[in-house]
Amino acid sequence: ESKKKKSTPGAFVRVAMAPDGRHAVTNGDGYEVQVYDAATGEARKVIHRSDPKLGGYSHVEWSPDSSIIAATSGGVKNTDRGVYLLTIDGAIVQKFGDAAPAASFGAHGKRLIVSPKTTIMGKRNAYDIYDVATGKLLQTILHSPGKGTLSPDGKLVAVVSGQVDAFSLWNADTATLVTILPDFE
Repeated sequence: ESKKKKSTPGAFVRVAMAPDGRHAVTNGDGYEVQVYDAATGEARKVIHRSDPKLGGYSHVEWSPDSSIIAATSGGVKNTDRGVYLLTIDGAIVQKFGDAAPAASFGAHGKRLIVSPKTTIMGKRNAYDIYDVATGKLLQTILHSPGKGTLSPDGKLVAVVSGQVDAFSLWNADTATLVTILPDFE
């Protein structure tokens, strides 16, 4: 009989299921990233932990091939902020960017969009697109806060904002607006 390990007590901020269906990842209490076996529910491992005094993780997301976890941190100190790309065993593959509430991979997993920097502390509203392999900033799209996602080929960015009844499509390579689409009622 297998015994399930207890998970971290407290609220989960976000949970994401691996595309291959084998694991789930959470950011329990916002201060740690933990992987679970999806078949058994067993807490496999805490793969990254943040000091609660420094700020925690606001988002976790799997790469399309289920090999990398993006965990966004809005830590108080500049050294703790950013997007951590982690293996399932907790190794840091890349760390880049600034405080970010969310991040999502393009379907091929080669690009990551970080949504958005806010106007808090003088930051501009921007979606940053990074190369996952190198951590290099590829493009910045200025837009109001909301949620951005990459198209499967990584060429377009769809951005929705709670401030307007529309969403916009942007060219991910040139950061130019392609079109604004109205909200359907």
